[in-house]
Amino acid sequence: MSGLGKSRSKFGSYVDQKGIQHQELLRMKRVSTNVITKACNTSGTSLGDISKRILVEIVNELTGENKKVSDFW
Repeated sequence: MSGLGKSRSKFGSYVDQKGIQHQELLRMKRVSTNVITKACNTSGTSLGDISKRILVEIVNELTGENKKVSDFW
């Protein structure tokens, strides 16, 4: 747990660990605030496959790593 005591998903924990802020994800202009919030909280399992893929692509661009959707969901 981090921040306000909310549970975090694997994706949310990874984003926190890398120091990536939600604003950085939003700046990429490919996902909405709601999608990022769902992905970072434990309810992220309700996201569509396309949203998950886009989020992982954005994180890979920001970190220079080669993560896959299966690493988080």
